Amino acid sequence: MLINQNMDIDTNTKHDIKVIDGVTHVFIINEIVVNNNDFEQRVKVATILSNMTLGDVAKQFGVTQATFSTRCKTGKMNFIEQRKVAEILGCTSVIKFIFDDGSVFEGHTVKQLVMDACAHVNITQMELGKRLGKSRQSFNDKLNKGRFTDDEIRNIASKIGCTYYNYFEMEDGTQI
Repeated sequence: MLINQNMDIDTNTKHDIKVIDGVTHVFIINEIVVNNNDFEQRVKVATILSNMTLGDVAKQFGVTQATFSTRCKTGKMNFIEQRKVAEILGCTSVIKFIFDDGSVFEGHTVKQLVMDACAHVNITQMELGKRLGKSRQSFNDKLNKGRFTDDEIRNIASKIGCTYYNYFEMEDGTQI
């Protein structure tokens, strides 16, 4: 099957969602495998499972459907906003760092996740900031506010040598 990160999922189409690959790096809709690293696709699948429309979610999020879709598509939604979207959809937004040694760190906040991961690899937040090309003040301000996008968190994970996972977990345990 073809992995397609840009597939447009019509929430009115028939679908058969199956979780595969353990941590669910992918999901299946109409027998097409879709990579769930794309926040927009995760939202679309979660709307199907929650029997909602993108318009319903956008309204509860406080923006128009067009604005909501654009923000999801461009990856401009930070983790705090992603958590709000997950809450609207009746699920939980989960972020994890997984190291080659099997250590798993899951954070309720990006700050806690980053602090725990830095301690695990024995580097300071200041060192991580340098690896990211940020000044100490700039990185600390961003860390304290916790307003990181998926791409920024993925970059942090690469700089400390782990794999980043971000997914929605539905009430029934389904991971998207």
